[in-house]
Amino acid sequence: MIQEIDPFSLKALKRVHGVMEKFLEVEAGEFRSGDEGVFNGDECIFVAPPPHLVLEFMTDLFSWMKRNKKKVFKPYPIEWTRNKKACHL
Repeated sequence: MIQEIDPFSLKALKRVHGVMEKFLEVEAGEFRSGDEGVFNGDECIFVAPPPHLVLEFMTDLFSWMKRNKKKVFKPYPIEWTRNKKACHL
């Protein structure tokens, strides 16, 4: 499946996430609907953007990636594997 993924597609990202997290996450394949943070013990050290902004931020990120393909894929192994017809991650 990985060789068929369009790395610039939000739809493809959500599809892959859905496959990978199918039995682990209720919202697998969808952008989150709740608040998230990173904790160090009981201390919150990072608060993620609110869920209503995730689609906008991801759209901006993927737009930037499309405009900067050479920067994004220079070290990226999936592009290499796509050209070599192998899957070495």
